[in-house]
Amino acid sequence: MVGAVVLILSGAAVWSAVGGDENADHTWEQSMWMSWGLFFDPGTQTGVAANAAIKVKLAALIFSVLGFLYNLTFLGIIVEWIRSSMDTWTRTKSRVWYGEHVLVLGWSEKTLYLLNELFEAIHSSGKRYPVVVMADRDQAEMHQEIHQYFLQLWEHMSFFDRRWRMLSSLKIRQGIAHETDSLDRAGAMRAQEIIILSRDGDPRTADLEAIRIMVALSSMRQPVRCRIFAEVQVQEVGKVLRRLHSRTEVIHARAASNHVLSLLATNHLVGTCFADLCSFTAGDELYVVDRQDGWNTFQEACSAFDKAVCIGVQAAKQVKGAFGTRIELAPPDDRLLQEGERILVMASDWQDVQVHVGSLWHWRGTSHGPSTSTRLMAGLAVQLQKTV
Repeated sequence: MVGAVVLILSGAAVWSAVGGDENADHTWEQSMWMSWGLFFDPGTQTGVAANAAIKVKLAALIFSVLGFLYNLTFLGIIVEWIRSSMDTWTRTKSRVWYGEHVLVLGWSEKTLYLLNELFEAIHSSGKRYPVVVMADRDQAEMHQEIHQYFLQLWEHMSFFDRRWRMLSSLKIRQGIAHETDSLDRAGAMRAQEIIILSRDGDPRTADLEAIRIMVALSSMRQPVRCRIFAEVQVQEVGKVLRRLHSRTEVIHARAASNHVLSLLATNHLVGTCFADLCSFTAGDELYVVDRQDGWNTFQEACSAFDKAVCIGVQAAKQVKGAFGTRIELAPPDDRLLQEGERILVMASDWQDVQVHVGSLWHWRGTSHGPSTSTRLMAGLAVQLQKTV
């Protein structure tokens, strides 16, 4: 403001000293008005006649340029202040108003792969729900890495593919995952699933961070009732996480990967099947299909599919030798299907099952896998049952 006053007074003094022109004379009142016009509106100098004295045109030129530069600088300061304030308010005050979304907490080398698997799972299920990622990292960097990764991965994909719309609806937030305020703004209480990614580095430090996040989720104002999938480095930490939240599924990826690798080396058929089911992007899917009219035996249910493989039955009660579950793998062909029982089916895509079945409950999804003949069901399911 001091600079503006100095420029206006200096312009008025110079205009009065040069004698003014036909538009504004050398009086102090008209000189002040002319100086204000030159300072605030660069077009004021065009009112000076072309045949005016050189000193008059030079004064108008100098103070018009100085006023133009001042106003640009002043407006730039205001715009920058508003932009920084909006960024701060967005980071500290904004919240996700989604409902039934998937919330991913943390950032590691597995985040991009996980997002790809989530998009493929949503795409193969035929449904659509948003995904939110929150990590203690610069939001612009996360956004750049995600878009660069998927632009290279999906460069041959059609522009009209719905997975592009999933990517555009992805919400990226910067926040501390073990703070209840950040979790509240990320919509943790309204999420349908929460995935906690283990941080890179020391396993003990990574598991302590997972416990801190779980404690924060357990101490929110409203209880988190959705399923929580937590990645841990040490398997014993899973007991602590389950005590903090009853619906916690612990993922010990290293043990599962070693198990699959061992199966690939010792029993290639079963190992390939497990590896095929581990990914949503390339492989088969598992579905649980409601029993249809005319399916009296397991063999009749198997014959209803030409691109899917029936591998078991979700029984009405617990099955002996199935570790307390109701999944009966590889039952005999003449097994009678009771009311309320469902069929466990392996298919390359949800459409391969939906073509034959009107009522479908999608248990797990992937896509773009090869079709499997029903004839392979018996031997494969028996080996799976023995492995389990």
